[in-house]
Amino acid sequence: MAEIKSFRTIMYSREVITDFISPPYDVISPDEKTRLQKLSLFNIVNIELSDYRDGKNKHKNAAGLLQSLEDDGIFEREEKPALCFYEQIFEDHGIKMTRRGFCFFEIGRSSFRVNCER
Repeated sequence: MAEIKSFRTIMYSREVITDFISPPYDVISPDEKTRLQKLSLFNIVNIELSDYRDGKNKHKNAAGLLQSLEDDGIFEREEKPALCFYEQIFEDHGIKMTRRGFCFFEIGRSSFRVNCER
């Protein structure tokens, strides 16, 4: 049986985040990625689709950027652990759809990952 635990989520610390958000990583074209990066250095696409930079692979670069955004106060960590529920409303081929789910940590022997299940 899966063990689900709450965690301290990380959120943008600003009220207006329009320039910081992006579509899901798997639907962003190279041109769209460039457009989003130009909106703000803090756009999440810089973490989701991080590039090899400064001798670091894209995963280490993304981890470093995430940490620096938290250190600089762009992201803030919630005070109390919680489960993170979400709802996405979108249209696919003219049909309005709603997806609901929650995010959780999956802890293994030597690593963890964040999952978003629906």
